[in-house]
Amino acid sequence: MAEDFERVLMLLADVTRRPSFPESEIETRRGHIQTLIRQEEDSPAAVATETLVSLLYGDTHPYGKPVLGRVDTVARIDRAALVAFHAAHVTPAGTCVVVVGDVEPSRASAAIEHVLGDWTGAGDRPSVTVPPVAWPTVRQTRVVPMIEAGHPVPDAAGLESAARALKLAEGATKDDLVLVLMSGGASANWIAPAGITFAEKQAVTRALLRSGANIGEMNTVRKHLSRIKGGRLARAAFPAQVVTRNTGRRGGDRARGDPQRDEQRREDDARNAVACDPRGARRVLAGDGNRRLHRTIAT
Repeated sequence: MAEDFERVLMLLADVTRRPSFPESEIETRRGHIQTLIRQEEDSPAAVATETLVSLLYGDTHPYGKPVLGRVDTVARIDRAALVAFHAAHVTPAGTCVVVVGDVEPSRASAAIEHVLGDWTGAGDRPSVTVPPVAWPTVRQTRVVPMIEAGHPVPDAAGLESAARALKLAEGATKDDLVLVLMSGGASANWIAPAGITFAEKQAVTRALLRSGANIGEMNTVRKHLSRIKGGRLARAAFPAQVVTRNTGRRGGDRARGDPQRDEQRREDDARNAVACDPRGARRVLAGDGNRRLHRTIAT
């Protein structure tokens, strides 16, 4: 209740600043967690999930470790370890107090200042560094080579896959059939920058993701900055016949784009690209013969 705000805050501050870590409570909690771990060991679903996470991230990555730990690791946590962790990580620099409810801001500020204003402690704001996840071992194929590329921000593997696809298309003859199969994510996996650098193309993608642009809007911008999207793969394969099948679930996820809708959306998408980043993208989107985009950028 709002009338108990100060008393609850004082209790919370006391527990946060001066925990006692009673041995009896530690043993009780240890036994409870170990029981939960053993129960999960008997659950096929829990075992399958833990195995999948371990395969995805590896045993040494933080995300690859079980959330509850293991029976033997929980057994090694003692009071000294808890006290040391609290001293290192629970400090004023790493604490954020959030108040939500029917309490006046001035009253909340005064109460927080009263119970926490004299809190001092050594240590900086705790920093957590999550190491990168190693790519899984490439699956072995007998006939068709496989390149595993990044998503949603393109990487060097995507550059290689697009270059190989374009090379294959350019080598096709009028007697060949070029079959193109795409699924969701193809717009990120196939990366062939046109008029901008690879780093600029990555920056455009990150900026569009931050802006909240949907996949259709992103692909419209991507297409104008690409040597493979927007029908350019088919152009490279000419005079061969090209058959494309796209299994993407989302209507806007089309690496080839939609020419009719594209012209209607170009100004808005160009404005998004210009607002979000690299000068190289501005230069291409505002290239010669594109007066509408010149006007968009000028505004």
